[in-house]
Amino acid sequence: MLLDPTTFEMLAERLSGDSDAVKAATTGMPRLPDDDTMQPIPPERTQVLLSFGLTDRDLDFMGDEQRALVDEVIDRVLAFQSLA
Repeated sequence: MLLDPTTFEMLAERLSGDSDAVKAATTGMPRLPDDDTMQPIPPERTQVLLSFGLTDRDLDFMGDEQRALVDEVIDRVLAFQSLA
């Protein structure tokens, strides 16, 4: 997901072109635990929302149509994850 520090590192490395500088800048960043493929945990609605850079507070400021679209996307992501 977008909040994964390795995703951030890959983006920063591509943008800067200097992998050593990126590693120095990201030293000490927390790492997400490795996925346990034996017991996958489906994401919660809040986790999906955060992965898009949104919070429930952001939804409060959206119009009805925009909020409905966000809810539809979240529902589709959760449905896809449950089928995987």
